[in-house]
Amino acid sequence: MSMFMKFVAFVDRRFDMKIKKIRSDNDTEFNCLCAFSLKNGIFFKTSCVGTPQQNRRVERKHQHIMNVARHSNSRVIYQCRG
Repeated sequence: MSMFMKFVAFVDRRFDMKIKKIRSDNDTEFNCLCAFSLKNGIFFKTSCVGTPQQNRRVERKHQHIMNVARHSNSRVIYQCRG
C-alpha cells in the first residue's frame, strides 16, 4: 500500500492532478486500498464476480501503465548517461 500512496503523491506533484478512480478485479490484493481511497476522495471500483471481460480490461490498463512507466524510466536513464 505504501507504494500506491507514493504513486498518488507523485501524480499530484508531477502533474498537478488528482487520481479520480481505481478499477480492480475482485481479488484481495487491493482491498487495503478501500480505506485510503475513501479518505482521499478516490472512487474505488471493482469488477463483478464471474465476468472475465471486466478483468481483462483492468489487466490491459495495468499493462499499459507498466509499459509507460518502463519507457519513461528508460528515457530518464538514457538522458542521465548522456
